[in-house]
Amino acid sequence: MVPGISFVFELTPLKVKKTERRAGSFFSFVTRCAALIGGLFTVAGILDSILYTSTRQLEKLQLNKQG
Repeated sequence: MVPGISFVFELTPLKVKKTERRAGSFFSFVTRCAALIGGLFTVAGILDSILYTSTRQLEKLQLNKQG
């Protein structure tokens, strides 16, 4: 008997559903763009705050180790 590994793959069918819809109004486009930009600024602000806070904490730890 020779040791070995066997793999079993099950292929399941996927259904692709294609739907067409009419483009929204200009107001809808502007609203979505504003939401996207606001979300990006929010995430950037959170990341900036995390980086700033962690940098200050590391500086405090380094000063405590020196003194």
